Amino acid sequence: MTSLLIGHFVAPEGLNYSSNCFDWYAEMRDQAPISYDKRRRCWDIFRYKDAQKVLIDHSSFSSNRSKDKVDSIISMDPPEHMRFRSLATKEFSHRYVQRMSSLITEITEQRLKHIEKLTEIDFMQEIASPVPIFMLMRLMGIHERHYEDIKKWTRLTVSRSMSTGKPLKIALKNFKHSIDELNRFFEELMSEKQKNPQDDLVSDILNENKKNIELPKLRDFFRAILSAGSETTVNLLGNAMYLFLKNPQVLETLQANPLLIPNAIEEVLRFHSSVQCINRIAIDDITIGNHTIRSGQEVVIWLGSCNRDESIFKQANQFKIDRSPNPHLSFGQGIHYCMGSSLARLEAKIVLTKMLERFPKLSLSPSNSPVPNSNFVFRGYDHLNIRLV
Repeated sequence: MTSLLIGHFVAPEGLNYSSNCFDWYAEMRDQAPISYDKRRRCWDIFRYKDAQKVLIDHSSFSSNRSKDKVDSIISMDPPEHMRFRSLATKEFSHRYVQRMSSLITEITEQRLKHIEKLTEIDFMQEIASPVPIFMLMRLMGIHERHYEDIKKWTRLTVSRSMSTGKPLKIALKNFKHSIDELNRFFEELMSEKQKNPQDDLVSDILNENKKNIELPKLRDFFRAILSAGSETTVNLLGNAMYLFLKNPQVLETLQANPLLIPNAIEEVLRFHSSVQCINRIAIDDITIGNHTIRSGQEVVIWLGSCNRDESIFKQANQFKIDRSPNPHLSFGQGIHYCMGSSLARLEAKIVLTKMLERFPKLSLSPSNSPVPNSNFVFRGYDHLNIRLV
């Protein structure tokens, strides 16, 4: 393998995220759908069907980014991956489903009450960030006093993915620092839960650890749930609100018929996926199309491009909330299909339904333009000012 896997967190030279990355995606799908980037030392894949082959074939492509020196369920391969996957699937699919719904509703109502007398807010700071983070903190038995630290650390865990100016060394330093802080935090939390278990996810998994998974690996597992579960949902909420308000006819349709919101969320996921690309490592030499990918080489799959592939999605560059079917790749495919996808959809449904219901005159701020983040992997907004009245 290469000494450092950099393709996933160094932007390609042709990508200008601050303008329109989708124009670049279209150009690459047409001219170089599978291409090798010598500077980043990786392969880039831009078309839907090619991406599917990589995502589904876990016997040929590994998620084990060993050079990152950070282990979590996201970077595990079978059989270890399945040990954690089964543990997580159990906890998220049965007992916690209804509990999550009521918890998300409760936290959303608290945030709406907090802003109900305001005329304009930063949606990212007041709603999109607090709701998913507070929800996961409550679910995991983390006291709300830790909110600011958790928010900072989870943001920094994605800071190594850059689009333009930030030097690689600074991004990696921020990333490693946040991982260290989260590790220390969860080690203390796990110790506390072992001594004094409560009715929460961390206590339950520690108590039900029948497979005798080592505590450091459980720590990494909890860290992955918190980081991935919060950041991607934060971006989903911001992207959805922006697209709804940017398209007044869509907003009017959804306000008149809230039952269409789940389908609209699927189109948000396709049109502005929270995660624009993911990577894999070739296990053996393998040929895709006319290209041979060598063992150990990194492959970057551009989900944002695949979701605009005209061979799969008609009128792919149009935001159509009635699109059906909508087989987007925003949650991946194969054994690493996002285990939190149902939770993300549920959060988005509850938050967006209640926002549109409570504030019928929502609009983008005329004086404060949206501020996109500068992260080419995780698409979202740092600030999204909206008018409530």
